[in-house]
Amino acid sequence: MQPVTKHNLFSLGQIVATPGALTALQKAGQQPQEFLARHLQGDLCEEDRQENALSLERGFRLLSRYTTSAGQALYVITKADRSVTTLLLCPYDINEYAWYRGIPKEGAEGVIGYERES
Repeated sequence: MQPVTKHNLFSLGQIVATPGALTALQKAGQQPQEFLARHLQGDLCEEDRQENALSLERGFRLLSRYTTSAGQALYVITKADRSVTTLLLCPYDINEYAWYRGIPKEGAEGVIGYERES
């Protein structure tokens, strides 16, 4: 595994979280800052590190996957323009995330895995 970068790679913008993510963090006894710092410094699995390096280079959105101490998957997503970073659970929070992004509920399927912002 590559060493963790100790400096910030980008700006987080406004930080928001879905209620599901906040509940999962509370159950795990963890704080959002722990995952935000890891996301910001590039502390990721190799697959995510490579994808986010490309996203940084090309100006795409950044997505990091983590696991809380309680075993819950937690996603941290920063918009392509770096204006907003969202903590959410997936797929459980997909409708909340879509609502936040202004995507109609019926259009929410696949938002996380397939979206490429310009």
